[in-house]
Amino acid sequence: MEEIDINKLVDKLPLLWKSAKFREHFRDNLGEEEFDLPRTVRHQVRVGKLNASLICDAAIFTIEELATVSLTIGWDGNFPGSSGAVWIFGFKGVFIMQGSDCESSGPYASLDDAYELVYESLADGSLPNPEISGEGFSLEDLLLFAEGTCERVEGESVLVNDERYVRNAELELIQEDL
Repeated sequence: MEEIDINKLVDKLPLLWKSAKFREHFRDNLGEEEFDLPRTVRHQVRVGKLNASLICDAAIFTIEELATVSLTIGWDGNFPGSSGAVWIFGFKGVFIMQGSDCESSGPYASLDDAYELVYESLADGSLPNPEISGEGFSLEDLLLFAEGTCERVEGESVLVNDERYVRNAELELIQEDL
């Protein structure tokens, strides 16, 4: 997977900075209560007047904290090295992806862009015991994400927001009867 594109994230800061909540959390995460985003933030990062790594870390933590859209895809292979998770966080149209086995990446312009990368790298239809949860999504959207995570075999299942869905004879995901 890709890593964080510092220049793209720095370019997104003025958009994020318009949110009072973002400014407050960003300052807390940076550890500088008086920090104000300079109009020339990109230039100051490039010439070394601002520490790009600290700025980006604070922005990533802030996006995670304030995420209005989030998606978690997890799996459990029941033995060491076969389990993991990927998280996508979005705030004000800026999406960051993190994984248990990879570096953070982004920013992405849309959830679809971030999810496409996750799907290409993880979902060959055979994640062991997949689980998906999300905020800011309809159940239909989450089931679409779920489609690509469990094998296309009758009886295979996936947890979606803590509800089990099982593939029927037609290989459709249907909610398991309790």
